[in-house]
Parts: sequence; structure tokens; C-alpha cells
Amino acid sequence: MFFLALCSICLGCTTSTAKLITRNAVMTSSVLGPCRAPTVVNHVIPRLWPYAVLLLLPPTVLDCDPSLFAQVPEQQSQDVSLHHAISSVFNPGFVVDGYLPDLEVISPDGVHFHVHTRRLLASSSNAFGGTLAHPTYPLYLPETSVVLSIVFHVIYGMSVLPHPPPLQSTEAALDALIKYGLSTAQLAAPTLPLYELVRSYAPYYPIEAYALAAHYHLEDLAVAISAHLLAYDVTRLSDELTVKMGPIYFARLVNLQRGRISALRNIVLRPPAMHPATPTCNADNQRELSRAWAFANAEIVWNVLPNISTYALESTFLQSAASVTCPDCQVMLRTRIQEVKTEWSSVKWLWHMWLPSPGATLIPSP
Repeated sequence: MFFLALCSICLGCTTSTAKLITRNAVMTSSVLGPCRAPTVVNHVIPRLWPYAVLLLLPPTVLDCDPSLFAQVPEQQSQDVSLHHAISSVFNPGFVVDGYLPDLEVISPDGVHFHVHTRRLLASSSNAFGGTLAHPTYPLYLPETSVVLSIVFHVIYGMSVLPHPPPLQSTEAALDALIKYGLSTAQLAAPTLPLYELVRSYAPYYPIEAYALAAHYHLEDLAVAISAHLLAYDVTRLSDELTVKMGPIYFARLVNLQRGRISALRNIVLRPPAMHPATPTCNADNQRELSRAWAFANAEIVWNVLPNISTYALESTFLQSAASVTCPDCQVMLRTRIQEVKTEWSSVKWLWHMWLPSPGATLIPSP
């Protein structure tokens, strides 16, 4: 034992290497006790021969970290576990169409994705940003693991819901998709994972999600998200988001709200029809219902929001006509209210109707 350690020092080993060899020799002798010939042959030599090989290496090699030569270095295994993570979805056993992955992609934060070269090439128009023209293995990409996970989910048609990533990561993934030669318009078609992902932000970040869809000209998404912006105050819109969505989509948002308000005004303008005169309710008496309807109409037009509910409309008209006691007038009132509710419910987002035409004023006067 001491001879082996002494030789290691004499041959130019570093102090750490000599200590490593000596420690293993001590551990072996302490376990085996007094060495007998069979014991040395069967136990000592197999344990110490890897370290004896170190004595034959030049000093320049032995100046390296001796843990690199250890059989199972505990610290090294801990470092690997901290800096090496494999995607739970895109792992070495990720089989598609009967094929195992043939490409390993590594993100800057140390996550390894195992994917199929043929799938990436089939989806890309530029050999995945040129990285697969003359690929290296493994392939290192600059996007974070979260962004790459979104990109690969979209390419493979897999949903990332019900736990969507942050909106900023999705936007970075859209940039990456364009960079790597994929069509965001095709990938964001209705019912596809990218469409569902961006739309999932609408209830929580409606204006940001709308600006994102507008920026990448994802019209179907912009139409769907605009349903959450009917009452949005466009005067609160920041310059950054205005520039991001562009003049056309900004005008669409403004005209969408104005168009719905204009449609509602036309719907509620017509009062209830008059019923045939009765001994208790003649034409003069029925004018009371018309006046009540006019008052309710003025209140609605003054306070209206583009997303007013049919329940709010019904409530306003009924309260205004509470003093009307004629049963026939009540029937005519409820009939007209039902017509208003039906017509208002049939008014869609009026998206294409309010699309600015070339050369037209983007925001018409009210």
C-alpha cells in the first residue's frame, strides 16, 4: 500500500491524485485485514489496478482533476444531476410513428430534448434555421427550455394545457417558430395546440393576448380574443401595445366596440307595437308605454357598454314600464323585449364588417 502511494508521488502525481490512490489502498487493507496471496489476487489487485494505471500517465494528464478518473465519484454524480435534466415528454423513449428519437437538443439551462430529425425537417422551410443542414450532435439551441418545450409541443401537435407557460414564453416561442422556418398561421389554426394556448390567456390577459395575435397576424385568434375586449377602455391602451398590434388591428378593436353600440341603438330604437283599443286602454293610454320605452332607451344609449347583457336590457325596460298596468300593454312590452334580446344576441363581433378598407379612414367618427 505504502509502496503504491510512494510510487505515485515519485512519478510526478499531483497531491490530490496521490491522496486518492492512498485512500483507496487504505480502505482496501482495512476491509481485508492481513493480506494473503489469494486475497491479494482476488480482491486487492482488482480494486487498485485502475489507480496503478495512473502511474503510467504523464504528469500533464495527472494535473487534471483526479475525480475524473475515479470509478464512481460521488460529487461528480451530484453535479451531473444538477446540470443535466431530460424533458419528461421528449425523452429517449419518445416514440413517434414507430421511431425512437435520433436527435438530442440541449437548451442553455441544461435540459435535454430527444426529438426526430425527420419531423423537424418536414415542419421547417429552412432546415430548422439552418441547424439541420449540417447538424452537430448534440444540437445546442439558444432558446430556454420552456421556449423549446413549447416549440416542440407545437411541432408534434401536442397540447401544453392545462398548465400553460407564461405569456412571455409563448411569445418567445412564436419568434422561435418563425426563426426555425415554421408557419405560425398554419400552426395557429383553430383547434390546434398553439391556437388553444394563446386563446387560454384571453380571460386573464385579454389585451396582451390580442396584441400578440395581432402582431403575428393570427386573425382567427384575434377574432376569438376580441370577445373579451368588448368593454375594454381603449384610452388605457399603452403606446407599446398599440405599436405592437399595429394600426389595422387597433382600428378593428375600436370599430368593433363602436359597431356594437351602433347596432344596439338601432335595435332598441323601435318601441313596442300598440294593441287594438279597448274600453280600458285607448291610444292615448298606450302612449304611456311608448314614453316609458323612450326613457329606458335614453338610459341604455347613454350608459351602454358594448358587452351589455340581455338581462340588463330586460331589467331596464321592465323597471321603466313598472307603472304600466294594462295587461295588453304588458304583453306588447314583453313581446318587444324578447325581440330586442333575440336581435342583440344575434349581433356577433362584427369583425369583418368593421375591417378598414384600403384608403379608408381607420377610425370613423361616431
